[in-house]
Amino acid sequence: MKTFKNKIIVRISEERFDLLPLMEERTMSQRAYTRIVIDATKKVIKSMYRNNVDIYDMKKATKEEGGNFYKAFVELYGKNLKY
Repeated sequence: MKTFKNKIIVRISEERFDLLPLMEERTMSQRAYTRIVIDATKKVIKSMYRNNVDIYDMKKATKEEGGNFYKAFVELYGKNLKY
């Protein structure tokens, strides 16, 4: 298992783990599982935002980490944060 250095990424990773299916329940395709991971990541990011984690800090952390973290962030808020 990969260890993350950024505390925001660690928190997202730990919280989304509870939202993912157990190993023995993973009977779907890799594509379907990736979609589940991204949706779980989006839920955690939304929750963190509601709990006053700075959105710009989350953007920076997810962009640096890349992969499903950044993909979920972009699906929620877009590449350029606009209010």
